[in-house]
Amino acid sequence: MNADSIPLVTSGILSLMFFLFLLIKKTDFKAKLFAIFCFGLFIHGISSFLVSYKGLENAALFLNKLGLFGLIIALLFFFHFSLEFTKNSKKRLLQLWYFISFIFGVLCFTDAFVAGLKVVPGGFSGIGGWAYPVFGMFVVLTFGIVTFLFINYLAKTKSEVEKNKTKYLLALLSILVIAGIIDLLRKSQILYLTNILVTEYAIIFFMIGVLYTIMKYKLLDIQIIMHKSALYSIIAFVTLLFFELLKLFLEEYFSGYFFGEHASKVSVLALTFFFEPIKKRTEKLFDRLFVKS
Repeated sequence: MNADSIPLVTSGILSLMFFLFLLIKKTDFKAKLFAIFCFGLFIHGISSFLVSYKGLENAALFLNKLGLFGLIIALLFFFHFSLEFTKNSKKRLLQLWYFISFIFGVLCFTDAFVAGLKVVPGGFSGIGGWAYPVFGMFVVLTFGIVTFLFINYLAKTKSEVEKNKTKYLLALLSILVIAGIIDLLRKSQILYLTNILVTEYAIIFFMIGVLYTIMKYKLLDIQIIMHKSALYSIIAFVTLLFFELLKLFLEEYFSGYFFGEHASKVSVLALTFFFEPIKKRTEKLFDRLFVKS
């Protein structure tokens, strides 16, 4: 396992929680599309996390491809969700995106997408085949069209509520795209900014942001929101984020000392002292943002 393991599994579990929540609730068509988008992110996060596990070397190549398959599902259904959200009836464009995604879905289980694996600290990393850069261009094109749809809808809609929904989605999408570009530049060895897998942190932030938009502006047609479930999910995320950041800080700046050598144990010990303050402050912030507003 490596430093990317915790954000991978966290984003995967958070995506699964959203998927199950939206699946159980009686929601509209847009919510169902968003649920499938979350399921795709779950497949991507958990599969990528399992690649780093020792003992799964034989399954690592398949899991790497499965993670890419989840990414294709997520991309397609977020595109479909964006068309529905912005009230665009571009059937030909949607059919084309389903067809292209189907082709990529088949190719991702062949050597065209992932030609093999290379050993990296803490696990494995895929070696891209000829179709991988083509898929990268498809991802950029998809996010470009989605961004245009949101900006166009923001300019046309007269409802303040719809404007607020769109602004939040645009902001969250921008964070996701910037994080993806940073990771792509790092993996392509073009520009190295950080060794942290920022896309997975961006996915976690995206999910929290969507939760905020659902609860404050009713982004999706959900009549009942489970206050306690949402609160405990955010407390768990903040606690996990505190643990991960503290561990990374100790490993980075105290690598030659006791605190760096036993970063995980020191972080767990710190959590026993800081968990209650974290819980109380998160509850206050949650009530201020979601309940009182």
